[in-house]
Parts: sequence; C-alpha cells; structure tokens
Amino acid sequence: MRIFVIGSTGFIGRNIVERLLKRHEIISVVRESSLSKRDDVIKKFTQLGVSIEKIDVLGLEKLMELFNKYSPDVIINATGLLKGSWSSLKEVHADLPERLIEAMGRSGLTNSIFIHISSTGASPSSSDPVVEEKDHCAHINSLRSDYERSKCLGEIRVREKASSYGINYVILRPSIVVGEYNEHREWITLLNLSRRGVKIDINFIFNIIDIEDLVSIIEKVIWRRDLYNNYYHVASPKPISIREVTDTLFELLKKKPLVRIGDSFLGLLKILKYFILNDVDRSFVEMLIKKRYIVSIDKLRSKLYHVFREPEETFRRYFTWLISRQLSE
Repeated sequence: MRIFVIGSTGFIGRNIVERLLKRHEIISVVRESSLSKRDDVIKKFTQLGVSIEKIDVLGLEKLMELFNKYSPDVIINATGLLKGSWSSLKEVHADLPERLIEAMGRSGLTNSIFIHISSTGASPSSSDPVVEEKDHCAHINSLRSDYERSKCLGEIRVREKASSYGINYVILRPSIVVGEYNEHREWITLLNLSRRGVKIDINFIFNIIDIEDLVSIIEKVIWRRDLYNNYYHVASPKPISIREVTDTLFELLKKKPLVRIGDSFLGLLKILKYFILNDVDRSFVEMLIKKRYIVSIDKLRSKLYHVFREPEETFRRYFTWLISRQLSE
C-alpha cells in the first residue's frame, strides 16, 4: 500500500513513517524551510528507503501534482502546532487538511482514504470522562483556546470537504502521546527536576497513548471500512498519575527525592492561572487543578479490538530513551 504522510518529520509523523515503512511504501512530504532543522531525520528517511518530496509551499496545485505522480492509497495528515497565532493554528489545523482533501478530489483519489490526526483537545472538556460529543464539534465556540478551536475547525473542514467529494476519512483524537522522538518541554522539565531530587508528587491522573499503539491503530483503521467517516478518541483505557510517572523516573535515575511538591501546590496554581497569558498553558493548568483528565475510548473499543500497552511501561521506555538522548548530546 502506498501511504502519503504530511507532517512526517514531527514526533508523531516520524513514528508513522518509520513504523509503517516495514509493510508499506511511504512518501514523506517535507517543507524546504524546515530542512536545516530536520536534516538528521531526512538522512535517516533516505537510508531507510523513504520517498522524499521537498516542497516550499503546500499549495493546492503542488499537492495535486504530487497526488497525480504517486496516486497514494492513503493520505495521513500528522501536522500540528501546540502554540502560535490564530492564523498559524488555523492554517495548519484547518486550512491545510481542507486543501489536502480538495487536492485528493481534484486528482481523482476518491477511492483513497484520508486519516486526520487531531486531538482530544477538540472535545468538550466539561464531562468526566471526556467523551465524543453527539453533534460533531457543535461546541466549537465554547472551547477555551485557539489551539482547541482550530483543531475542532479542522475536523469540521475534513468532514464537510470529504463528504462533498465522496472521500472516505477517519479522524483520530489521541490523548497525550508518549514515545520516542517526543521532546515536549513538560517531560524534559519533569526529568530535569527529578535529576535535581525534586519529586512532583501530585495525584493528577490522566490517560496517555503509547506512540506504538497509535501507529498500530492507524494501520488497523485503514483496513476497516466500518470505521470510516467518523471520529474517535484514542487513549489507553488505564490511567496513570503524575506520582507514578515520577516514581518511575526516580527508579530509572537511581535517586531518592530531596524535595517533594505535593497536592498543596495545586492551591497555588489556582492563583497563578490568572497571570498566565498563553491560553494553552492556562488550559493545562486548569486541567491540573481538576486533578484528573480521563478520556473515554468506548466508541473505538466497541468497534476495534486492540491490546494497549501498560502506561507505566510506556513511560519507562520513553524516559530511558530521553535519558540516553541527553547523555549522547
């Protein structure tokens, strides 16, 4: 199967490319503006036999040219931004996926499937656990951050544009994704604090998704026509707490805590949140204050059988990788 991956040099995209390459032909699309920052990734892709297309702008005409050249069976959109202006977030999370489907339709790829990687951030957060809404993204105006709204807008655009061309799609909303190549600041900060003997001993519980599970589910979804034209949360059904994550870290580092920061810290966060200007950071703090962020995956599990990895083992493998990476730099 020929798979076209957009956003292939990012954390999720890179794992998709490397893990699916064993069984499929992969075409990686790379912006020329990011080549200098992703040179190591491009070299590895080349060594692995990935077909690489370097382009300057992901415009409609260029996308149609590439689709006509390769006639991919699957297009996976793994692009994403955590922060930025509304115009930047809207371009990446909404305008680009809409443009990709437009290019598919105009290129005659109506028998191909479009896989869109979104986020549980597009879901309404008022319920506990967080579940897929009955009316897809009708809550968009109540979302708290530009990030969340742009994610939801992207899903709406995917649904509407795909429907207009008769193109099959699947929208996946992963929770917090953990695994190799993830260098998000929260995990690096947690590791650095642990190195200094500071243990974040907060009983905040949440769901993650192992990157290997996410890629495996993406591959399964491609073959399951009964899952098409819908959206699904993707997360491990077993939650984990920050306390358990830091326990794993101290065990790996073979250290004992010198200082513990416990649940009383959450009281301070209730005050500090009013001084946080960035809406993504503020949403994250508000989530911590609630002490839990549990995502239901009943919708997906009712249709797709999958044995999820234990979150403790996921964090053990991930921090082992992150520690070895820091030591090699």
